[in-house]
Amino acid sequence: MAADPPPVERLLGDYDGNNAPLHPITINQLERRSFSGRVNEDANKHLQRFLTMSTTLKIDGHTEETKRVRMFPFTLADEAEEWFYSLPEGSITTWEEMEKGFLNEYFPTLVSLRKR
Repeated sequence: MAADPPPVERLLGDYDGNNAPLHPITINQLERRSFSGRVNEDANKHLQRFLTMSTTLKIDGHTEETKRVRMFPFTLADEAEEWFYSLPEGSITTWEEMEKGFLNEYFPTLVSLRKR
């Protein structure tokens, strides 16, 4: 019996289709706690809130990773939203890459050293 082929790597744009439709109420909830990229905003706290919120929503047939990548753009506004949509096509393929990219942009090492 032949082994199943490995799963096809999906790009960020693949998650943005209608594969994981979000209810308008869900989108509204995500947008109410948006992150704009202002100096006084805490990127770590934003991610913590987002991850907590994302665990409460189930989308049949989709993994946690797919769901997170699909929902995350709705939590961004202003400069942060522009940053997200300026990412090169194919540069983000996993939630881990998105999380690291977001934190590198809005919570760089220098900021964390100043908060100690």
